[in-house]
Amino acid sequence: MKALSVAVVTLGYSLSVFAQSIPFRCPAPAFSDVVRELDALKLRTPASLSTDVSATLRSAEAFQSTWLLDKKGHIQGVSTIRHGLEDVLVARWAGPPNQPQIRNIGMWDGAMYELVIFELDPGVIASNKSIRDFLRTIIKPPPTKLRMSGPNAQALEDGFGFLRPTTSDTERWQGQILRMPTHQVVGYDEEFFTFHEIEGRVFLVFDFGKRAGWPPQSIYVSDRFPPLSAVIKDWPKQRLLQEVIKPDHQEVCWDSSIAAFSDEFRLRRDEILIAELVRRGLDTDEFREVMDSLNGRCLLIPALDSARQTARYTDPILETIRRYESRPDVNQRIEPRSKGVTVLSYLADLIRVLPTRGGPDFADAMLQLIAADHEAELALNYIYERVSYSGNSADPELADKIAAVKVPAALEQKRNFTVAVIRARLKTP
Repeated sequence: MKALSVAVVTLGYSLSVFAQSIPFRCPAPAFSDVVRELDALKLRTPASLSTDVSATLRSAEAFQSTWLLDKKGHIQGVSTIRHGLEDVLVARWAGPPNQPQIRNIGMWDGAMYELVIFELDPGVIASNKSIRDFLRTIIKPPPTKLRMSGPNAQALEDGFGFLRPTTSDTERWQGQILRMPTHQVVGYDEEFFTFHEIEGRVFLVFDFGKRAGWPPQSIYVSDRFPPLSAVIKDWPKQRLLQEVIKPDHQEVCWDSSIAAFSDEFRLRRDEILIAELVRRGLDTDEFREVMDSLNGRCLLIPALDSARQTARYTDPILETIRRYESRPDVNQRIEPRSKGVTVLSYLADLIRVLPTRGGPDFADAMLQLIAADHEAELALNYIYERVSYSGNSADPELADKIAAVKVPAALEQKRNFTVAVIRARLKTP
């Protein structure tokens, strides 16, 4: 696609495929491999689909409707396969009876991308005009005429553009669809398509990048059929613990171009594993192991809160606060050299996820941290957020304690405001 982003300028407008796009893109397999896999598959009838496959199929079709008109005839079959390190959902529909140019419509749905594949009559790609005329029958028109930013703004009447690729074995045309009335943010809400010719067969492939919130589970979890959350219910607890506490992730990102996001793959997988551990219950040693794991500080307490189990683990949480307070990284921040997330201390990570809307109250522990100037700002933020929530009771003694505690000069205004909030709530009937 780099060739497209450079060469499309010659059409009078500039389209960028730089990785700022909102859809998260994971390169799909070589299309010739996809065709070979689809041709060899034995598809099942929709009546025999599992709940998770049906949910994913509905989600995929709903997303397609954002970009494409529904041209699918009756569904011919569905299947799931393990391709590399991810589960893939494949499906095929007959073409519409009133548009014989479309022989069938296929779908190859990976964890982070979705291919919608039209097998076409070869005459569709006979000329620039025949291609444009056909695309107008399947691509949803843009809500308004697009104005492309650049030295000389150009109108993009159809909401898409295409050109011939410079080098490719099977690609005959490449293009992009855009969906912004004013395209000022490069790479925002755009999708790609290509025309392929393989052994006399012609295919139009739409390569859709998925959003992080893709249902029914995160796009960063590639165990999909059945979902990882269902698979691990049969695992012994020790296996769950080993998966969570090991320093490296067993399932590496399946493409080097997105390896920078490998932390997200581990985080979302651990999120599912820790939720299952919480469902089964943790003893004191297990709690400590999970909390001290790579993502435990960010995930364990939110999982307890979601399961309404935080109060059960109040003592282990307080013990963890005391342990982390003695670590040398308290009050330290590691700023990344390039764009990235600032690394906080273990204690700071823990304070940030303590529940502030209901659940056990850790205000006394936070007051001790403030008095010791150990992550004092975050500790005060916790108290402020907790007392500001109307669902929590207001404690007059807490207001006096906060007023009496010594805080760094930069936090005095916030401390005084927190005291005022508590006292104002006490006066409110």
